[in-house]
This record gives sequence, C-alpha cells and structure tokens, in this order.
Amino acid sequence: MSDLAELGLSSYEAVVYRTLLGLGSAPARAISDASDVPRGRIYDVLNTLDSRGLVRTHDSREPTRYAAVDPEIAVDRLLDERRRELTEQRKHYESVAESVSERLSPAIPTESRFWTAALGSEEACSLAREQQELAEDRITSVIGAPYENAAWQQYAREIDVIEREIDPELDVRVLVSESLLSGIDDEIQSELFDLSAGLAVRSTPDLSITVDVVDGHTVYVHVTDPFDPSERLGVVAVRDEPFADSIETAFEDVWTDARELSDS
Repeated sequence: MSDLAELGLSSYEAVVYRTLLGLGSAPARAISDASDVPRGRIYDVLNTLDSRGLVRTHDSREPTRYAAVDPEIAVDRLLDERRRELTEQRKHYESVAESVSERLSPAIPTESRFWTAALGSEEACSLAREQQELAEDRITSVIGAPYENAAWQQYAREIDVIEREIDPELDVRVLVSESLLSGIDDEIQSELFDLSAGLAVRSTPDLSITVDVVDGHTVYVHVTDPFDPSERLGVVAVRDEPFADSIETAFEDVWTDARELSDS
C-alpha cells in the first residue's frame, strides 16, 4: 500500500495525482496516456480528485485542463478526511458497543410495577387486596422491616383487609421477625395470626426485609424508607418465576428451623 493509498486514495487516484505533479496542467487524454489509466476511467478519477479538492480545473478553453494542488495542501485535505472518517467510525463502534452491552446485561423484568404505599395507607390496603385476588394456590411471606420498627396501629388496616378477604383454601405461610412479635401484646398476636385455617406462622430472628411471593411467580418486595426505618417507601412487584423460585427456596431453608408460634 502506497502512502497516498493509506491516506485514502485509490491506486488510480494516486497515480493520476502523481502524474499531474509532473505534467503540470494537462487535458484528460494526455493524463490518461501518461498515467496508463484507461480513458474509460480517467474522467471518473479526475472528477473524484476534483471533488476532494486535490486537483484544479481550467475549463476556460477546450478541452478542460487539470492541475494538481500543492502537495502540502493535498496531504492536509486527505488527513482531514481521514480524521472525519475515524470520528464517524468511533461513534459507530461506541454505539455498537453500547447496544451489545445492553443486550448482554441481565434483563430487567418487563412485567414490574412500583407503588408508593406507606404502612396502613389506602394504597397499602389496595395492594393487600390485589395479592388476595391474584393468589390461586399459595402466598409465601417474610415480614421484617419496616413492620418490625413500626407500631401495630400504623399497619393494622392492612391486617384487617387480609382478615376479611383471605381465602381459607389458600396455603399461606408467614415468617415473621422476632422483633416484630416482641413489640405487640398477646391479644394482638392472636388477632394477627388467627386469620385462616390454612395460615401457618413461624418466627425467626434477623429478617431484614419484607417480601411476599404469590403462586411462585409474582414477588412483592417492600422497600423501607431510607430516612424512616418505621415506614415503607413503596412496594415493587415483579413477575419473574426464577426470582420467585429463589426467594421460596431460601424461605424453605429458614422455615424448617423457624419457631412455631404455638411453642411460644
């Protein structure tokens, strides 16, 4: 590859430009003869060099004559072209890289929603109703923060909704944090967990989050307010079976060793 070819000229364009440097000003026929570029190609080559600012034309008389621009000017123009091409290539490859990175990144579940739902709020009660309506087989719940940091009265409305609407045919299992139980009296504990014949409740320490899994496909993750540990910022609902399965698998491991309330 010649040096002019590295700067972006074809072999015909390079030889014609070099020929013109020796000829000075010449018509196309003479340039073709001197450069051995076929006459059927010479006009295309000269027009390309002209459009790129590498030759000048003198058409005040017939036939049109062509002359090469100064080599320093020609090299600068070719270098500017190369820079523009490299800039466009860089932008293209950056775009391709971004697209590939997005496709290779873990997919965010498309069926996901977020509610702002403070404890005991109407939004929270609506969410509790939705879970009861959605469930056909089972509900698996882990209850930790923010409930364990809140007073019973703060979320009692949610429990009332569950008590009224829970289906006794559902398999409902609940793991609650020992911190939550220690914060409510025995009478309220009885009210809280005597909701359904199918409801099973066990306690365990160190539950740092509240999560509900409905029928092994929809996961409700309760997000604690970062500025108030006794309040809920909101709830994220994600329909993702592998995610739900991972939560239920972890639940089973803890459930086996958890303490039944009847033993308390």
